Amino acid sequence: MNITFVTYSLARGGAEKLLCIMADYWAAHGNSVTILSLRNRTSDEYSPGPGVKIIYLNQISSSRLFPLKIFYHFKRIVSLRRNFRFTQADIIFGFLVSASVLSIIAAAGTRKSVVACDLSNPFILPGNKIWRFLRNFTFLFAGWIVVQNKEAEVYYKQIKRKKCSVIYNPAVVPERGVYNTESKIIAAVGRLEYVKGFDILLRAFAECRAQFPDWSIQLAGEGSQKEQLILLAEKLNLSDAVQFMGWIDEPWSVLSNAGCFVLPSRYEGFPLALIEAMACGLPVISADCPSGPREVINSGKNGLLFPAESVSGLAEKLRTVLDNIALRKQMSINSAETARAFTVNNIMRDWEKVLQNCTIKDT
Repeated sequence: MNITFVTYSLARGGAEKLLCIMADYWAAHGNSVTILSLRNRTSDEYSPGPGVKIIYLNQISSSRLFPLKIFYHFKRIVSLRRNFRFTQADIIFGFLVSASVLSIIAAAGTRKSVVACDLSNPFILPGNKIWRFLRNFTFLFAGWIVVQNKEAEVYYKQIKRKKCSVIYNPAVVPERGVYNTESKIIAAVGRLEYVKGFDILLRAFAECRAQFPDWSIQLAGEGSQKEQLILLAEKLNLSDAVQFMGWIDEPWSVLSNAGCFVLPSRYEGFPLALIEAMACGLPVISADCPSGPREVINSGKNGLLFPAESVSGLAEKLRTVLDNIALRKQMSINSAETARAFTVNNIMRDWEKVLQNCTIKDT
């Protein structure tokens, strides 16, 4: 089967990492897999295995002028349609909303099935009203819609009725070792952006640091908020207790040495970093933010939830976990058990069902 993925880029993020996992899996199982990236190659992107072909379309030009925006999108659609013929795509996966919208339009009249993958929160994103309208309209013509949480499924089943599936992120980590009960490291992983809520983590840790002077934070990731977070750490007198790790290709190198993991996001689609932390057997603390974490965490058993954006709520959960080694040990066992459902093979079986459900016909 000829499988084509469409994405704006392979820049390091959860959706792009999932795309590469899927591409590698299907290529290893005898399929011809191509990724169409609208943006040119950069140094800070994921690289799939040698069995996957990548075509960079150099179609990322933009403008504030509305007529030019229309023109650039038209060029993208033409380029995609031409490359769908070139790759002889049997099925097309649009990764994230804009790529899905453009792919559905580009495939119109070709009888090629497009799977629209919205891995964010459709109640919040996209913020642009025009893109919201285009998403809701074009997704009517998608062969299938894939989301990552049950809240998003409710949203899209109003549009596509039964043609929508919830498929969670897989965890790709080495075989779990023994949980390090002596570790005094709080791990956090993600893009350093406002939505990820790392400012909340710093403020909460500052509230309880005096009680736990031996503990520190390792924060892995890059983003536009990095300088602000460094300044905030200085303001809170945490400079000696917070290590900004930058981007790390293999997050388990941080997770495997940690004593616990915190996800302080303001909202999520479905947090890959959370599943990776649980697969490493870490006790986890997560914001009970819109969509995602509450579908995985049974608070008090395999992790703890705190009200989203609540600094005091996170500080309370930190005190609970850091002060109780027996609780950490039990949560470690339970989180690792939960993560077993999220292996690549288990998750890819769900994606295989999507392939089977879509009518695939060559042009």
